[in-house]
Amino acid sequence: MSKGRRVLASVVAGGFLGAAGFLGVTPALADGPNTDPEVVAEIQAEAWPEYSIGDENVDVRAAKHQLHYLGYELANLDNAFDESVVAQVEAFQEDQGLDVTGSLDQDTWDRLTEEAFAGGKAWVPGDEGHVVEMIQRQMNAKYQAHITVDGQYGDGTEQAVAAAQEFHDIDVDGKYGPLTFEAVVKYQDYDTLDEG
Repeated sequence: MSKGRRVLASVVAGGFLGAAGFLGVTPALADGPNTDPEVVAEIQAEAWPEYSIGDENVDVRAAKHQLHYLGYELANLDNAFDESVVAQVEAFQEDQGLDVTGSLDQDTWDRLTEEAFAGGKAWVPGDEGHVVEMIQRQMNAKYQAHITVDGQYGDGTEQAVAAAQEFHDIDVDGKYGPLTFEAVVKYQDYDTLDEG
């Protein structure tokens, strides 16, 4: 991962689109299909960040958008973990047969990712909506992408996702699927990135 971290600023600034080209979705991965299995294992071995009521973070927003995508109603799709989030996380946990904790714990993140990206789902250029807005906000908050938050998966979003994939040594295809989502949410050192 360190190789990607060193080149991230220049990748984003240069509008890197991915010299490897855009590869098709495989049954194994909806994004980064040719990612080194060791990189996949490394990403999956990292712990999810855990959040509960009172927390505020772009990862909370990501979970809220995914819950909303799955049909759970939330008052606000913002960064705040409030009472409405507790209720919907508890409903999701109960529906999935998980321990009902009302917090975003390891099992809840795992199941949320499985459900939100079921059937090989990935967000790709041309997509639009609130989940794309969430992706754009993640790219801006964690990778200083400086892209417009408009809910349109256009060139800027594709380039930012490709740069994030490069940063995490994921096979670059510009698609936002479960592997990219997992790497982005688990990445917690974004406050240390150079503004450069």
